[in-house]
Amino acid sequence: MINLLNMTLEELTRFVSEELGQPPFRARQLWKWLWRKRARSFAEMSDLSKSLRAELEDRACILWPELAATRVSKDGTVKFLLRLHDGELIETVLIPSHSREGIPRLTQCLSCQVGCAMGCTFCSTGSMGFTRNMSAGEILGQVLLAQDYLQSGAYVAPQPDAPETAAGMFVEKAAEENQEDCGLEDDDPEGDEREDEGKGRPGAAGLRDRGAA
Repeated sequence: MINLLNMTLEELTRFVSEELGQPPFRARQLWKWLWRKRARSFAEMSDLSKSLRAELEDRACILWPELAATRVSKDGTVKFLLRLHDGELIETVLIPSHSREGIPRLTQCLSCQVGCAMGCTFCSTGSMGFTRNMSAGEILGQVLLAQDYLQSGAYVAPQPDAPETAAGMFVEKAAEENQEDCGLEDDDPEGDEREDEGKGRPGAAGLRDRGAA
């Protein structure tokens, strides 16, 4: 069964047109349900006909990682333990930091492999060895899950006297350097999402904390 989260917009449009015999605009409707409304089932897609929803149930799936555990530290770092469809466990982490202007925001560390081939002795993941690469849907599913967590109101802003984590400072510095190398500015976080959608992949800009703090 096809996991729709693995598809680009172009691939989804082709699937809807060629496999389901539906007009291309149905793909855009599906895309919005998957990435803007974060629907986990076809039953939620109220602007699709019952017959189309039934066919999608038979032909495709929306496979999010399963949340196995959540750990929150005093400084606001949130670690999610996620179980993939084959039972493998991975982690994704939300790390609080600040922009250059001092605005609170969150950086998300994503897993893209199960295990690691580097074999670093100081890292528990490295000691596990490499198992496999993750699919696009498994990687982007971490973003969806984190967005859901933030929108639920479960996130608690870090305490004012809590020091920033070393991981947060490292990830933030790497992100800033990457933006400088690419000539990118983050003046319009919503623009990242719109641009990426046009390219056929959902943006991760929505992960930034916009008012939860």
